[in-house]
Amino acid sequence: MSEIRTQKLEMREKYLAVRDAIPQEQKDIYDKKIFDRLISSITYRHSTDILLYASINGEVNIWPIFEAALKDGKKVAFPCCNDDNTMTFRYVTDRSQMSERTFGILEPDPSCEACCTSNFSLLIVPGLVFDKNGYRIGYGKGFYDRYLSSFDGVSIGLVYSRLLLAEVPKGRFDRHVDVIISEKGVYAVNAPK
Repeated sequence: MSEIRTQKLEMREKYLAVRDAIPQEQKDIYDKKIFDRLISSITYRHSTDILLYASINGEVNIWPIFEAALKDGKKVAFPCCNDDNTMTFRYVTDRSQMSERTFGILEPDPSCEACCTSNFSLLIVPGLVFDKNGYRIGYGKGFYDRYLSSFDGVSIGLVYSRLLLAEVPKGRFDRHVDVIISEKGVYAVNAPK
C-alpha cells in the first residue's frame, strides 16, 4: 500500500471517530447553518441543476437542500455508481424514486432521466474531511475524483468546521472542490485546476 493511501486510511479512521462524537443535536444546528449559507449563495441562486449525494452515517444532511432546490424550480440529480467505478447522475423529483443500491446508499431508479450538466450545474461533493485547498478524504473509492475530472460546473464541499483541516494527503488523481461551506463560513478555494 502506498504511503498516501496509508495516511488517508489512518486519517479516515481518526476523523470518522471525530465526526461520530458530534452530538446529533449539534449536527442539526450545524446542518441548518450550512443549508442557510448554501441556499443564500450566488452560486446556488444562478445554478439550474443541483447534483447532490444521499447523505449517510453522520454526513451533512442534504435533504433540506433537495426540498429547497425543487421548490426553487431547479432540477436535482443524485449519483448512480457504475460497475467500472464511475458515476452517472439521474434527475429525481421525489425520494420515492430512489432505493438502496451500491454500498447501501440511495440511488435513483434506472428509469429516471439522465442528468446533463453545464456551466450552471452545482455539484455538492461529500467528504469526511476537507482541507483549505479543497482536497478531501472520502471513503476511498475515487468515484467523485473521476467525476470531477470532467465536470464543468461549480463544485462545493459541505463539512463541519472541526473536519476542515490545513492539509490532507493527496495523490495525482485527487481533485479539489471550488468552494467549501461549513457552519462557520464559506471558503473559496485557490488551488489550480
